[in-house]
Amino acid sequence: MFRPTLITPPAGKPVGATECKSHAVVDYSEDDAIVEAMIDAAVSHFDGFRGVLGRAIILQTWQVEMGAWQRCVDLPVPDVSAVTITYADAAGEQQDGPNVRILATSGGTRVVLPNNWSFPATETGNPAPISIQFTCGFGDASAVPSAIKMAIMQMVAHMFAEREGISIAEPVYDRLIAPWRWARL
Repeated sequence: MFRPTLITPPAGKPVGATECKSHAVVDYSEDDAIVEAMIDAAVSHFDGFRGVLGRAIILQTWQVEMGAWQRCVDLPVPDVSAVTITYADAAGEQQDGPNVRILATSGGTRVVLPNNWSFPATETGNPAPISIQFTCGFGDASAVPSAIKMAIMQMVAHMFAEREGISIAEPVYDRLIAPWRWARL
């Protein structure tokens, strides 16, 4: 399996500038652009399979590609709600794959192809003829756990207050996200 690629980014953010400014006790608008940039930085720190949480926060669509068929495919994130498979057939034409079962596992999500489905031939010379797209995340901002929202606001407030400094103490947000951090096996 190749590295996941983001296909459809989240439609929104887990927290907005108003929430972050209120948390940081900022009551002026001159720094709104930097607060937005800090929110983006904090969210990217936590979000996605590369983020420290190891999971998607707001619904988003990712894709992995494979070189050969497998009956079971382990995806690198939890909270997967939809999966579609396409493949390049022997003639190089895109085809739809079968409906699959989605199973939550200790390592993320397992996609299981039906036992009665025969693996078709795929395009020769194509290193990744099989594509799996999956939607993952908690949902919209209202579905995101409060601890994750608070961790993002804590990080933004810290970045706002200490624009150049680095703290060696364990940040509060590390403790807030600990129960939601996805351990990859």
